[in-house]
Amino acid sequence: MMRTTNTALKDLIMHEVEALGYTLWGIELVPRRHSYLVRVYIDGAHAAHQVSVDDCARVNKRLNLCLRDDDYLLEISSPGLARKFFNPGQYTDYIGQRVRVRTKIPIEGKRNFTGCLIANDERGLVLAADDAEGTKAQTYTLVHSHIERGQLEPDYSTLFQK
Repeated sequence: MMRTTNTALKDLIMHEVEALGYTLWGIELVPRRHSYLVRVYIDGAHAAHQVSVDDCARVNKRLNLCLRDDDYLLEISSPGLARKFFNPGQYTDYIGQRVRVRTKIPIEGKRNFTGCLIANDERGLVLAADDAEGTKAQTYTLVHSHIERGQLEPDYSTLFQK
């Protein structure tokens, strides 16, 4: 069973990840039968550094030393191209890019929105979301507290052009 509170665990992970020179992008705690899967997403300390498998292994080794007495299964990853957003401030660096957002409550009968992120502030996001046919965009203001999850929606055709 989990011997450390979620807040204490997150604080420990953040401290160790940052001590190694990385940025903690997010943490997911997934309950398992007799333990927890702790999925840790790390990012480079600056935009020019992309996280490698060696980076993940380095963080994994450090965190396993810290968590060895607890019943955790640890998984370290980069946020990837379709990165999930774990806090409202993370959206700001992606203004002008496509995101996918699911709300907790329907807004104009919809809970799923995909489109260009226009703005982000302390209240919420402004999103030019595609309509059902993908032909025109309607602007929505989505309050952060109403957002269930969000992630970057990369343009794979542009990323993987030959």
